[in-house]
Amino acid sequence: MPTTGLVYIVAFFVFLLCGIVIDSAWLVYLYEIHYFLNPQNRWWGSFLPNFINSFWISFFLIATYTINRKSYLESKLLYVPQTKWLLSLLCLMLLTGLYAVWPAKHWEYLVYHIKLLAVMAIVYKVIDSNEKFERMLFFYLFGIFYLGVVAYSVGRNGYGRVEGIGMVDGFNANDTAAVMTTAIPILIFYFIKGRRWQRGLSLFALAFVLNGLILINSRGAFLAIIVSTLYLLIAAILSGQIQVKERRQLSFGLVLGSVLFLYLADQTFWNRMITLRTISDQATQGEEVGRIYYWLKTFELLRAYPFGTGACGYQYLSPTFLPQYMLTQGLDGVTHQRAVHSTYFQVLAEYGYLGFALFIGLIASNFRSLRRMRLYFADTDNGWLYCQALSLEAAFISFLTASIFIDRFYSVILYWLILLNAIFYNIYYRSKPPT
Repeated sequence: MPTTGLVYIVAFFVFLLCGIVIDSAWLVYLYEIHYFLNPQNRWWGSFLPNFINSFWISFFLIATYTINRKSYLESKLLYVPQTKWLLSLLCLMLLTGLYAVWPAKHWEYLVYHIKLLAVMAIVYKVIDSNEKFERMLFFYLFGIFYLGVVAYSVGRNGYGRVEGIGMVDGFNANDTAAVMTTAIPILIFYFIKGRRWQRGLSLFALAFVLNGLILINSRGAFLAIIVSTLYLLIAAILSGQIQVKERRQLSFGLVLGSVLFLYLADQTFWNRMITLRTISDQATQGEEVGRIYYWLKTFELLRAYPFGTGACGYQYLSPTFLPQYMLTQGLDGVTHQRAVHSTYFQVLAEYGYLGFALFIGLIASNFRSLRRMRLYFADTDNGWLYCQALSLEAAFISFLTASIFIDRFYSVILYWLILLNAIFYNIYYRSKPPT
């Protein structure tokens, strides 16, 4: 058996045992590791026993939480502002199922979404302390670091980029890169504010993450890095929560990071990045068609379906309003279809104007809660938590920016980032509101 497979089997049973004997939080960490390592789609995964899968992780997480639920009564779901928006969206998704244009696909995605929300609810209850949250964040970063290592070991394997190394629910290049960008603001935070060993590990991980992103060559991810990093650095400097010594470390890190990035970036990367202004796809007849064309077609669709089409409705109906040469193999593997290539237009097409308003409300609730926390941490002169909240905000901004160009409304990471914000709010702010 390959070493990686053997290590994973040992880790699986160790974390499983810790989750049963010590605390359910260890099953949360195992859930994260499994999501990023995605053993079912790795070459070494074929050597693993069939019972090592996400089903048993979720089963034991639910079972151990149910048995020990009295230990987690302090974390109530209604304490955080995101809950009402998530529930409102879920109700709309259920209602949309009554008139979805592709009922089978809609209910498939809906069931998946309900399972994800159920796991999120338990994770929120279980991760109820500073130590657990830090470990949860560590394994999140470890998972993304692993993706960087895989990208390094595989190298570019198609069309000048790395394909097929992603997570359980996002195996292609753009989806993988969007997730990897979220680690950068958090790693920068630990480099600035962390202890010596945290700074060293952060810099080491950052090198692999940046190299992986360069190899993947995603234009949306490149834009996400620029937006989120600039936001983090400008907001951190203007906040006054960074000490003189930390400013020197930040300056050193920026110089070192820039040199590292320029060293790693090759001509293939820059050739693709200079086409960023078009953000286009190559149509089957050789004509270059910008994503904006697909986005604007959403409004044509909404004239006929103002309340949305249900999950994957844009793809299902795309042959009726897009030229044939723009279509590719569809989700059913038989017909030719086209996705809208934007999470925001995906929500608009599938759940109409009401669904879009609820989605924006969900996003806004995260930013409002994070801003409220940052104001409180600034008033109490807690630079560590202020900058950590800022890094979580920048990570969310990074994924939202990359999501402009990909369909990720049902992705685990979108809701995992929301979950991280909610847990952070519950642990550090809810019990200590400003006077």
